[in-house]
Amino acid sequence: MDEIIIPSLAHRIRQILMDPKLKQELMTVLGWDNSNVSRYLAGNLGITEDKIDKVVEFLGILNVENRRLAPIIDMADVGFKAIKLDFERRFATRETLMKKAG
Repeated sequence: MDEIIIPSLAHRIRQILMDPKLKQELMTVLGWDNSNVSRYLAGNLGITEDKIDKVVEFLGILNVENRRLAPIIDMADVGFKAIKLDFERRFATRETLMKKAG
């Protein structure tokens, strides 16, 4: 099954702090001023535990355990395979059917 690739939390924070429109909003959430932003972008400042939850909420990230997602992913995979099979049956050409028959 293919994995969904999302940018790391650190990368996303960096993107926001470099976006003039969103930077001020995140600075407010973190209680930071421009000097904090400069230090963070330079790698000289981290985000403390008490602010991580605020950042996650700001970004709209949901923390969902993989074990809770697995059944949904499985159902979607089964559904996709059923749709694909139905499509192949409906639109199979004689040539395709002959190849399958061997």
